[in-house]
Amino acid sequence: LKELLTDDKPTVRQGAARVLGRLATLMQGRQALCESGCAEALAGMLEDLDSPDVRMEAGRTLKTLTCSTDGRVEGAEKVADGAMVIKMVRALLAISAKHSSLATPGLAELLLDSLASVLVSDNAITKALEEDIMPFVVHTLRKRRMIEQTLLTLVSICGNPDGKKAAIEHGALAALCGLLASEKPIERQLSARAVLIICVEEEGKHKAAVCVPNLVCQLYEPDHDMYMNALLALRSIAESPASRATILKVLEDDPDMLATMMNDLETHLAAFRYEPNKPPRV
Repeated sequence: LKELLTDDKPTVRQGAARVLGRLATLMQGRQALCESGCAEALAGMLEDLDSPDVRMEAGRTLKTLTCSTDGRVEGAEKVADGAMVIKMVRALLAISAKHSSLATPGLAELLLDSLASVLVSDNAITKALEEDIMPFVVHTLRKRRMIEQTLLTLVSICGNPDGKKAAIEHGALAALCGLLASEKPIERQLSARAVLIICVEEEGKHKAAVCVPNLVCQLYEPDHDMYMNALLALRSIAESPASRATILKVLEDDPDMLATMMNDLETHLAAFRYEPNKPPRV
């Protein structure tokens, strides 16, 4: 099958990638894909010059490979020192470039989904950052394209200290500000989670003041997980004196919510997150 991935006929390459996708549904298959070099070869096929169908099939197989814990570990850590991650990032940037000859509808979303799964180790994140994934992520959020997949990828990257610093440097907080008020709950929740993670960095706490008004709005959400993300983000941001002053200013007309927020910050988080039959905070 590995030899067929480099066949002269696009239909043969596509068929081989599809068969490998079936094998990737099994743990033994995922291990074999990585150990045989097929995973790296599939990542290279993402920039196949002849056929968008080949590129798409390779993307589907890689998503199948990376959606499981063992698959993402095998792919990120055991494939030629991050070669699979490097090729996936390069392909993502290439197919997303303006007027790209490699443009393939739906493939960028597949790759972002896969990268959100695979970018969980420091080594994989470092490789992705070296390939300049962060400018692309921030630009995509600003353009409001592929929002959910991009937010998931950003959250994964920011699990690494260098990822947080890169997000701050490239203006991720400003890009997240508007998404905190998105009409879609999942986008609001993921944006708050990203702000929370980024604000672990000291510089993030200072620069996150722009996000405060929309985070405060999330305190009125009936969903406890969304409330918790916003609350924790505000707690982290409040460690900056200037940002804390912004929080107090925004909440000065609602002392009850301010009191609720301060009380919950003093409570062990699990105590209110899982409390049954608690009325919505509205």
